[in-house]
Formats: sequence, C-alpha cells, structure tokens
Amino acid sequence: MIILGFQAGFDPVYSRGVLGEICHDSSAVMIKDGVLLAAIEEERMDRIKHSNKVASLAVSACMSRNSITASDIDKITIPCIESSADAYIRRVLFPETNTEVKGVRELAHEMFDKYMGFSIPDKKLVFVPHHQAHAASAYYCSGYNNALVLVLDGSGDVFSGIACSVNDGVWKNLREFSVPKSLGEFYLCVTRYLGFSLYDEYKVMGLAPYGNASKYKKLFRQSYKLLPEGEYEILGNLEDLLCEVGSRRRKGDPVTQYHKDIAAALQNALEDIVFHLIKYLQKETGHRQLCLAGGVAHNCTLNGKILYSGLFDEVFVQPAAHDGGLALGGALFAHYSGEEEKGKQYQPPPPLEHVYLGTNVGSNDTINKDLIAWKDFIEFELESDISDRAAQILADGAIIGWVQGRAEFGPRALGNRSILADPRPEENMSIINKMVKKRESFRPFAPAVLEEYAQDYFEIPRKNMRFPFMTFVLKVREDKRKLLGATTHVDGTARIQTVSKKANESFWSLIDNFRKKTGVPVLLNTSFNNNAEPIVDSVTDAIVSFLTTDLHYLVIGDYLIKKKNVKSKQFLQTILSVPLFCTLAQFRKFHSSSEMSWVCELRRNYDTRWVLPISPEAYRILSQADGRTPLNVLFRECKISREIQTTVIEEIKTLWSSRSIILTPA
Repeated sequence: MIILGFQAGFDPVYSRGVLGEICHDSSAVMIKDGVLLAAIEEERMDRIKHSNKVASLAVSACMSRNSITASDIDKITIPCIESSADAYIRRVLFPETNTEVKGVRELAHEMFDKYMGFSIPDKKLVFVPHHQAHAASAYYCSGYNNALVLVLDGSGDVFSGIACSVNDGVWKNLREFSVPKSLGEFYLCVTRYLGFSLYDEYKVMGLAPYGNASKYKKLFRQSYKLLPEGEYEILGNLEDLLCEVGSRRRKGDPVTQYHKDIAAALQNALEDIVFHLIKYLQKETGHRQLCLAGGVAHNCTLNGKILYSGLFDEVFVQPAAHDGGLALGGALFAHYSGEEEKGKQYQPPPPLEHVYLGTNVGSNDTINKDLIAWKDFIEFELESDISDRAAQILADGAIIGWVQGRAEFGPRALGNRSILADPRPEENMSIINKMVKKRESFRPFAPAVLEEYAQDYFEIPRKNMRFPFMTFVLKVREDKRKLLGATTHVDGTARIQTVSKKANESFWSLIDNFRKKTGVPVLLNTSFNNNAEPIVDSVTDAIVSFLTTDLHYLVIGDYLIKKKNVKSKQFLQTILSVPLFCTLAQFRKFHSSSEMSWVCELRRNYDTRWVLPISPEAYRILSQADGRTPLNVLFRECKISREIQTTVIEEIKTLWSSRSIILTPA
C-alpha cells in the first residue's frame, strides 16, 4: 500500500490563487506499508519561505527518489474536512459571486492534471480532518501505545485544536477547541503588536526571557479566563488592553524593555492556559505519555516546562508540528485506518528516529560536477577525513556551512543542512546573527550535543532521554553555562539537540572529533540559510548561500570549499535570470504638475507587501535577462556606461543576496 500525503498548494504555481488564503507550508510525503520513504516541503524546492504553491516539485522528488509512478499510488490524502473547505471557498473567497464555485475535490483533480502531469481516480482521494492529521503525525511517530494527544494551532477546518485519548490505536476525541479559543491566534495577536509577522512567533519566544513577566501578568490575565474541567475562554480584548499601556511597535523599530516585558507576559499567559488544560486532561485520562502537534507545539519553551513538570513520564513533540507535517499525518492516518489494517491487532510503529527524508546531495562525484561549475568563485579539495579537518577548523574559530546526505523534513536543520560554530565564545552568537543570518541579535542558537554526554551538560529529567529534533528548551547545567556561552540563552536554557551515531554518523563524527580537540562534545547548530531564503536544499543552494554570506568555509560531502577573490570580470560572465515568482514593474510618479520621474520595482507575486525599489539601469538589465545571456553582454546591450557599471554590479550582488534574482555560472 503506497500513500502520497499531500498538504496545501491548490493555487497556481507562482501566483496567489484560490486556496493560498487558507493553505501554507506545502509538502508531500510518501509512505509504503506504513514505512516513511520521503518527506519534503515545497519551500525547499521552489525557494519560497512557507510556500503555499502547488507541491508539484515535492511530489515529483518523492516519487522519483523511490521510483514510484502515478499508477503505483493507492491513496492520496488531503488534510481538511471537504465540506468545511468547500464552505470556506464559497463564503470567504467568493462571497459576492453568483457563479458556481469549484469545490476542493474538483480543485484537487484540476491541480494534479495541470501541475503534476497525471490524473487521479476519484476513489484514491482521501480527506483527513486537519487536526486529526496533526494528531496522527504525533501519535504514530511517538512509538507509544497509549497517549494523550493534544493539538493546538491557529485554525484549521472549523477548529483551533483537539485533544484525544488513544489506546492501542483506538482514538477517542476528548475536546474540540473552537476558533475563538485559538491559542495560536492569541500568540500571533501579540506577535503582530510587537512588530513581527505571521511565522515570527518563535522570535517572540526568544525575546521573552529578556523580559519580566510579572510586570504585565495582571493585564494579560484580563484577556482570558480559566474555567472548570480544564476549560478556558479567550476574552478577545487583548489588543485593546495592550494599546492602553503602549503603542504598537513598527517593523524595524528598536526592541525596548517594554517589548521584552510584553513578550515575557505573553509566554507566561500561554503556559498558564496550557497547563490548566493538560493538568485536567491528564487526570481525566490517566495517561503518562503526551503527544503534541500543531503550530503551538513549536513553542519549545512550553514543551520544556511540560517535561520538567512531571505530569508525564514521556513527551513526544512532532518535529514538523506546523502545517507542513499535515502531509505526514494524513498519510499515516489513512494507512492505520485503512481496510487492510482493520481486524489486525494494533502494533505501534517504531518511534521516529530521524527526519533525514528529503533530497540527497549525492555522492562525491555528483557533488564534484556542481562544484566545477562554480570554479571561478570557489576552490575545493576532497578530504580523506572531512570530519577531522572540519572539527579542527571549528576549533580554530571558523564558522562553516555543513551539507551532507538527505535534507531534513521540518523547520529545523539537524546536522545535514546546518551552519556550525564553536559553542564556547559568547560573541559567536552575535557574529553569526550579524554576518550570516542577518537577523535580530536577541535570538539564540541551539547546541547539538553527543547523546552520550547530554546529561553532563544539561538538566535532563531522566537518564537516557533523547532530544533529536530541537523541540525542547532545557536548562543548561549551571557549571556549563559560561562554557557554552554562544548557545546558552539569557535565562540559562538552550534548545537542545542530542545527536546519535545511529541516526547521523557523519554529524556525530564531526562533533566527536571536535570533542577530542577541545574537550567539549557540543557544537553550535543553526539552519543553513540567510534571512531571505528557506534552508538550503541542493549543492547549488549551499554554494550561493556561502558566496552571499560571510561564512568562512563550506563543507559538502567530503569536499572542503573556500571562496576565491572574485573580480568583476568573472562576475560579469555569470548568467542572470529573474525567479518565476518575481516580476518587474515600471511606472511614472508625478511630483507636481510639471515634474515626473520613472519608478522601477522588483515585486514578488505571492506577497503584495514585498516591493524592492531598483535603479533604472538594473530594471533595463533584468527586463532583458533570459537565463542564457551573460551579464557582460546584457551590460553592453542595455548600454550601461562604464562610469556606473561598478554601482550597478553592486546592486546586482545585493539583489542576489536577497534571492531576488538568480545568477548561475556560464
């Protein structure tokens, strides 16, 4: 039985379409007889953060990797209640139309015909409710027989979460949380008040330890009510309350102590509500195992506090707890609830060991071909023991990009698409934030520790507990906090990743070699990307990110890669193109009745808020770029004078760094 799990992406490939309003984090998952073969988010392929586009590239990659054809697929799951999705399309997206509106089933068939290149029989389509898919993604990956399963997010279908009791694979719904009770929206409301956007909730979580929660605790307490039997109510007046004490922060404004205190109070309020809920549910069910999924489950601080509370012996958090994980949960639920499983004694699948389920960078020979294409920009050397060499480079103070094997599924880089550094110098945190990630200075980095030594560095509730997915914030042992200066947060905690030799031998060997040279079995680990792109996926992605950040070295497979001092001559030989998700715009702007100027812009089709002003010269060049013509020829054809060529080249480089254009070697 082969099942393709599919999430979101019913809109056209590069423009905002019908279901783009309700879908994000498109992904595809392939399972065979319950075994997970591949799992890929579309953003890794189309290079659009949180892509809501048709997951055609992800589906194609899942199929080709496992030599699966369309006829081999027995079921295709879509994580929504069909009637709810149809009603939403009619009510919200087309409220004034009198014409017949396509339903989600018809859109699914249309999408596969147009963008996947194959048709699907209607009987193969399986709709799994949004929150049931979230719940299944956690329970079936936990390895538990019996568990309390809690899903909390913004919204999906007509709910904002569910709580279930599962015994030997038999599901019993305990609660369904309405949209007005959404804890995801509760958190997002304050996130926006603090000047951040959707998907920035983790920034607020990182900001909270710098604040004093007690300062505004009473204010937040007015925005929700705790009720008997674990129930709660969101009163809906939080934004008004906040505006009474301070004005909203605008994006780009300084982060003040007021903002830190608000973030701390928000985190405290979330924990207050969730603990009120789970204490009752644990008492009601008697479960000693807890499974978490949904966007709120990415709040690693909350997860750590649940673990330390002792309410549960074991807690499993789905590493792809966001909507990207719906493809996984939908496929697993369809498998275990299918006809072929009925009547069988339930056997829980083994716990999820790793999420290295994406595309593969390939062998050294394959990598070499890509490196040769960039030979004017990089020099590279095949190492006989890359782990030892890279460990020495890290011990000497360098910051490296590390790319190995298959990409991770989910939002965390776990040692195959990572930026790595020595975790000891406290200044490494600010250095990486500034020169590589180009992000806020208050955001912490995670320590990746050999699982054999985790107990020596972190306060772990019980021996032999593993934390392979960066889903828990734990306390750093007091005597190790100064030592791990770059990965210990201001409150003495860290978002821990334990690394096992079985799950990732190459990453384990690198850390072990670093341990032998420094005595510290820990590395600073963060995702390999800058602030303008998703985590790198391919060799080319890694090279481009390396060349447009201040990383010192890049390792791909067994190759150690350095930057060359590239002169304008080599740069002008590159081929320029505009991504399919970007368009050029030029219009006249009138300053007065007699004055007018031309305004040139680069826009992203999927985000109307993203507009980048460009020079008229850059506009002329980009409008002529066809993906075949070298940059120097474009300069000549567009008659860019020598006097401003250097300025235009620097502008092109800036656009490249923000992933607004594509440059490839000739």
